[in-house]
Amino acid sequence: LNPPHTNFGLNITHQGDFVGFASSCTSSVGVDLMRLDKKRAGKTADEYINTMAKSASPGELRMMRSQPTEAMKMTMFYRYWCLKEAVLKATGDGIIDDLSRINFQVDVNDRYRPGTFL
Repeated sequence: LNPPHTNFGLNITHQGDFVGFASSCTSSVGVDLMRLDKKRAGKTADEYINTMAKSASPGELRMMRSQPTEAMKMTMFYRYWCLKEAVLKATGDGIIDDLSRINFQVDVNDRYRPGTFL
């Protein structure tokens, strides 16, 4: 529903048994989540990062690849993916051809623990 002259945005995301909601007093809002400690089909962090290479800016790729552990690389991978997904949901663009044009600066000091959602 989108009645005329109404400014309200709602977005929903889920992974497994978990659901996230975002609402806004404007019509644009996006949310995405990923569970950090979920096991992933035997792929390495670098394999995941390589699948995202065309969708990430050079700086984002450097940040992901420069992390010292597999877990930290996966955290950065999910962080960037969730940010991009949330923006696409908010703008209504869906998956666009050049996600690398959406460039995020993530603080390397942000640390997340197992069980954390982004």
